[in-house]
Amino acid sequence: MNTCIVLFSHADNKEKKETLKKTVDSLKEFNLPILLSSNITVDDEIINNVNHFIYNKKNILFKESDFIDLYSPVTEANYNSQYTFGKISTRSYVKKLTYQAAVVNHYISSLNYAKLLGYEYVLITEYDYIYDDLEKNFLIETFKKVENEKLDGFYITCRISGIDSIFPVPSIIPVDRFINYCGSKIIEKPLDYIKITNFNICEEWVYNFYKYLERPYAIPLETFIDNFKNARNSSIEAQNFNPLFGKLNSGLYINKFNENDWIYSVYNGTNKIIKIDILLLCNNEILYNHTNNYDLNFWYFENLSQNIIDKVMNKNEEIYVKEILKFDDKEEVIEYTINKKNIETLRKLKWFYRINDN
Repeated sequence: MNTCIVLFSHADNKEKKETLKKTVDSLKEFNLPILLSSNITVDDEIINNVNHFIYNKKNILFKESDFIDLYSPVTEANYNSQYTFGKISTRSYVKKLTYQAAVVNHYISSLNYAKLLGYEYVLITEYDYIYDDLEKNFLIETFKKVENEKLDGFYITCRISGIDSIFPVPSIIPVDRFINYCGSKIIEKPLDYIKITNFNICEEWVYNFYKYLERPYAIPLETFIDNFKNARNSSIEAQNFNPLFGKLNSGLYINKFNENDWIYSVYNGTNKIIKIDILLLCNNEILYNHTNNYDLNFWYFENLSQNIIDKVMNKNEEIYVKEILKFDDKEEVIEYTINKKNIETLRKLKWFYRINDN
C-alpha cells in the first residue's frame, strides 16, 4: 500500500523528547515514510530523521468555561465523569482543561497533508508508543490483511464510560475516506470544536468515522492489550503531568430535576493534592467564598442558598464564578458568569441529582 506513518507528538520535556527519539528510531524498521505532527517545536535532529513534518503552532487547550455561553449539543450519550457520594451524584461533561481539540487537529491536518503528499493510507501512532518485534510483526500482518482484502483500515474498538469508541493507537486509516468524513478545517475556537466534533471526545469522533466505513477491520481492546503489552507500558499518561486534564470534578452543579436546587461540589479523583478557592459574586457582593485543600479521593459539597439562586432565576441578575486551582507550583483560573441566557447550557454540562430524587 502507498502508506506512511503519522506520528502524533507533544514532547514538551526532556523525558518525552528522549522517548520521541527512540520511537522514531524504532519506527524506521517498518521501512515506511514517517510524517511527524507536533504542536510544539521539535529539535532539528529529530526533524532530519523523519520524512515529513507538520508544526501545529497552536496547541489548543480549552477550559470548561469556554463552553458555558455556547449552545451545547450534549446528551446523556456523551462522555462524562460521574461520581456518587452519600446522597448526591454529579455528572461533568466538560473537563477543567481539555486537549481534545488539539488531538482532533492532529488528525485533520495530518490526513490532509498525507493526501497532498499522495499517500492512500496512514498508520496512526504516538510518540510514546515503542513497539517490540512481536508488536511490529502484528502490525505488518495487519497491513497485509488490509491490503489483500481491500479493507477500510484497522481499528481497536473499546468502550469509554459506556460509550462505543476507538482506541486511538495504533490504527490504519484510508486517507480519502477520512477527509470525506472530517473535511479540512481545523479547530481554532470553542464553537469550531462543537461544530466539528458535535461535542464528542476524540475517541467517539473517530468511532463515528469507523461506523461510516463499509469494510473496516477491527479487534477488541482485550486483544490489543494481549498483543501490545510493551507499547502500552511505554506510554506516558498526560494527566500525570497536569491533573486538570483528568479526574477533577468541581464547580456549580444544577439539579437535573429541579432548576432551583444548586450545589457547589468538588471531587478530587486525581493523583495530586489540589487547593481550590471558590468565589461567587453578584454586583460586587460576595455570595459565597470557600477555600480548602482537597486530598486524593476527597469530596465536598455545599448547598447554595435560595437567595443566590433567585438572583439568576427570578431577578435576572448575573453571578460571577471564579475557581482558583493550585497544585504543585501551578495555578489555573476558571471563571465565568451565570445568567438566564446560559443557564440551560450549564445544566447540560454540569448537573447532579439527589439520590432520593429518582
